[in-house]
Amino acid sequence: MRCSNCQAENAENKKYCGQCGTQLPEGCPNCGAENPDGNKFCGQCGTALGGVTDTVPEAPRPQAEQEA
Repeated sequence: MRCSNCQAENAENKKYCGQCGTQLPEGCPNCGAENPDGNKFCGQCGTALGGVTDTVPEAPRPQAEQEA
């Protein structure tokens, strides 16, 4: 993975650049897309990132269904 600050090449599993210390974006383990740090799911394919094992939250039900 190339550092956006100094252009140094870093291993895919690194969180910080070994040359300048800049935080590296997280690569998706499924599709390889780069995602901003802190994303729980890949913006490209939806795969859970960073060891997150939760599923995508269920959408809230309409109010009428909740009262029934």
